[in-house]
Amino acid sequence: MASSPKAAPATGANATPAAAAEGFKGRDDFRREKQLQEARMAGTADAEVDVNTGKMINPHNPQFITKAPWYLEQNQGPSLAHQHAWNLKQHDSKDTYTRGTKGDLKTKFVKGACENCGSTTHTRKDCFERPRKKGAKWTGRNLASDDYVENLDMDYDAKHDRWRGYDPSEYMEVIKNADEVEEARKKK
Repeated sequence: MASSPKAAPATGANATPAAAAEGFKGRDDFRREKQLQEARMAGTADAEVDVNTGKMINPHNPQFITKAPWYLEQNQGPSLAHQHAWNLKQHDSKDTYTRGTKGDLKTKFVKGACENCGSTTHTRKDCFERPRKKGAKWTGRNLASDDYVENLDMDYDAKHDRWRGYDPSEYMEVIKNADEVEEARKKK
């Protein structure tokens, strides 16, 4: 029986980087990679460098964090780009909660609205106003407008930024008023 000339599997010294990236590693390749990883953890070998940012990748990160999933097809080299949030949008400084907006003014009680205040955005059970002696359903007076609920999709830092929505040009008016007072004081 004649054997057909087939290529030997790429293992050991014959392994190519592409074959190693495909998944199967021979015993020698696996041992070499394990020794290199231990040397990186000990600090005797240089750490891997992220190909996208040029920063060092911490050798103590576990493999399931540093390796990109197969379906992302990131074969250009070691990178932690797959760990970054991909769905965060940049927020403009004008993306703030609208203050003082209530909605339209009501003149007549609408069926299904809050029996206490007359707002259509909640029920009597969920009303934050104090309970009235005679509710808006029966009096038809002093109907509260609908609450304006704004849903801004912001991350933690954007929500807790104390200077969010601050416009420095507004302070120029304060300075202008102070200058006018100073000028009036000097004229006296």
